[in-house]
Amino acid sequence: MIASTARVLAVIHFAPTYDSQVTGVILGTTDPSRARRTAGVIAATVVLALVVTALLVLRCGGLHGTQRADRAEHASDSISRLGSTRWRMATFNVLGSGHTDGPGADTTGYPSAKVRMGNTVEILKREGLSIVGFQEMRLDQYDEFNDLTGTGWDVWPERPTNTTVFAQRHIANTLAWRTSTWKAVRQEYAQIRYINDESTVNYPVVWLKNRVTGQTVIAANFHNVSDKFTDEIAGGSVKRRAEEVGDEIALANRLRAENPDVPILFSGDFNERETFFCRIAAATALRAANGGWATSTGCQPPSAPLPVDWLLGTTPATFSGWTRLRDSLVKQTTDHPVVIAQVAVPPAVDVTAPVDHVVLVSLEGVRSKTIAALGASASGFNRLRKYGASTLNARTVERTTSLSNVTSMLTGRPVSTSIGGHGVVDGTSATTVHQTAGRYVASVMDLVHDRGLRTALFTNDPRAAILDRSWNAANGASDLNWTNNGRDKISTYGYYARPGGTAGALYRSLVGSSPAAFTYGQLSLADDVGHASGFSSDAYRSAVIQVSKQVNQIVDAIDANPVLAGHTLLIVAGEHGGSGTSHLSHDVLANVRVPLFVRGPGVPKGADLYAMNPNYVDPGSGIPGYHGGQPIRPAMIADLATAVLTLPAVPGSTMNTQQNFTVFGAP
Repeated sequence: MIASTARVLAVIHFAPTYDSQVTGVILGTTDPSRARRTAGVIAATVVLALVVTALLVLRCGGLHGTQRADRAEHASDSISRLGSTRWRMATFNVLGSGHTDGPGADTTGYPSAKVRMGNTVEILKREGLSIVGFQEMRLDQYDEFNDLTGTGWDVWPERPTNTTVFAQRHIANTLAWRTSTWKAVRQEYAQIRYINDESTVNYPVVWLKNRVTGQTVIAANFHNVSDKFTDEIAGGSVKRRAEEVGDEIALANRLRAENPDVPILFSGDFNERETFFCRIAAATALRAANGGWATSTGCQPPSAPLPVDWLLGTTPATFSGWTRLRDSLVKQTTDHPVVIAQVAVPPAVDVTAPVDHVVLVSLEGVRSKTIAALGASASGFNRLRKYGASTLNARTVERTTSLSNVTSMLTGRPVSTSIGGHGVVDGTSATTVHQTAGRYVASVMDLVHDRGLRTALFTNDPRAAILDRSWNAANGASDLNWTNNGRDKISTYGYYARPGGTAGALYRSLVGSSPAAFTYGQLSLADDVGHASGFSSDAYRSAVIQVSKQVNQIVDAIDANPVLAGHTLLIVAGEHGGSGTSHLSHDVLANVRVPLFVRGPGVPKGADLYAMNPNYVDPGSGIPGYHGGQPIRPAMIADLATAVLTLPAVPGSTMNTQQNFTVFGAP
């Protein structure tokens, strides 16, 4: 509380229906009123009530509005949980028409508001935006936006029934969303004092449901007072902004407490930079799209230059690709940048116990045909098939070498850089994966580490040092996700020349008291023997049996550790197969066909992964490329791992980027 006088925050909820039913809820009361009215009567009644309240309470925050039907109500309501939810969001101060049009205009050099609104719609289309918070929207601009977008976009608040100054404030801060992507399921707006007790501004708050994935998010939009009004405000504009931020903090914390699993998104022109960020970030779960961190004892704002326009959100939503857009079209449209970010929410994972650890074991040179032929002798693999989901008919990426496929498992990318791949091939002279790709390549370790969790990587392959170099303190990306955890994405890295060395190190890490949240280990004995004696030799079959025993030991380690037991997803995947004494040809089925096993809480016993994922096509004996129906590939593991750890897809990944490859549920 900034003042000793009680501050009242009133809320009226709106659920889109056709019968104009409105449910009013005032925080702090236990008896919400319910009324059926026409929209005009409701609006007039609420406005009158707010005026009375303002006279009784020194500082009052209220919610009011008119009931409206969703313009896209007739669109499909068929919702299913299909992977992650990803979209582009912006905060956009449109420069009110009062600044540029008519005798009172105070800003020169801009086209008319009508022309600029056409530019605005073009920017939304060009940038692929689907949720936008507008500020400084005047009634003529509001009408023009709705005329230009028709039913393609919806907005809140609804158009007022009069054109008074109050009406202009009513729609000054408008939330808009693309109706093909989102449907409003609940609407409200907070009314908070702006310049004086009689001058209030509506802040829209909307519950939006994604029409494809069913994911719900809560979006709110703000515009805090500017310094130009400082002489009109008792105590000045800085003091008033502090009060506004206090109300916004209270709103964020209330929404979070009432909706702990729903992402909350704030957009707006807050008319402050570091001061605003440090205060709201320290007092709420909101995180800025452009990074930074704050606690009660310290604050590190995002890197400069900082606009006064902010995008913030709470977990499980994460931001990437923050952009301060100020190109020629934006400069013709507004005096602010358009601040844009990609937002991602991982899919809800339906498991009987929370998965907070992922262990990925890659099998170098283990052929699916050999596993099938060994029968009971392959006890470790049989154990995974009996107590988990699996397939012996997965496919490698377009190269059948170890380093290429391991890198794909960790990044979710193919190899070819012409299709967004990582570019890593055996024998590369590059120092990092980023060098081979020509751009920064993120991995599972980026997301896990930046969430403040530990990672571990154990390998037999000396060439895998490129992975450690790529995500070390020198070459890893800066951590923009809240508390800065540094650039070294791999907490523990171990290289072991002997195949048994890696298996031993992996086992010791899993029986320890603090296993990493994401652990990768490589078992390469079968590949060594296959190259030396042939991938159809008795020596090779014995090696596969030995690898199967190593897998058994890994399962035992997980089950014996109370930190991991019942909370770990174990993924065991083939890197490549082999034929003769080689595996280099991608045209040979024995080289590209690999096994994939998954075991953990919620994974059905004895299930077939293709039966569980009808959107993927069992290739039979085929070797499909990247066009048409896709087989299950171990390269999809990256975004399976991120999904079960409630993280977004790996930035830049193309294999399972929607995180819709499932290993949970009924077989």
